[in-house]
Amino acid sequence: LTRCYNRRYLFDYLNEDFANPPLAENYSLIMVDIDHFKAINDTYGHTAGDKVLEEIAAILTHTVDDTGIVTRYGGEEFCIVLPTSTINSAIDIAHTIKNKVSTYKHGDIEVTCSIGVSSMAFTANTPSELIEQADAALFHSKHKGRNSVTSWNEIAP
Repeated sequence: LTRCYNRRYLFDYLNEDFANPPLAENYSLIMVDIDHFKAINDTYGHTAGDKVLEEIAAILTHTVDDTGIVTRYGGEEFCIVLPTSTINSAIDIAHTIKNKVSTYKHGDIEVTCSIGVSSMAFTANTPSELIEQADAALFHSKHKGRNSVTSWNEIAP
């Protein structure tokens, strides 16, 4: 549907990278969640929801281009691995994605996304830790009103 790699590929990719240290501090991960996606499906139907998924995936893929890989993490969530991006660069990419998604329209459907960003600079030791950090940042983005970007370093204990 989205022409993105799946969650299994994401973990295989991350596990391979983490098995061949040292990973540089400029290894980042972005987690993107389409805001209120269930409401889109409920209001406009699953065909429209599928089209939104396809087009958001295309936005992510074109924005990241050759600098990383886009994977569908599940449902309306995507993970983007940026193996050569500093945290600041990853945050810039995340803001670009947020802005492109918020200007996207499919008929009457307006779409926004919440984004979490993590990086090896924040001492993630495993793929799961890197994803958990991005997911926690994403959770914070949702709770501060959605349609926003949060980096792990903004919320880390």
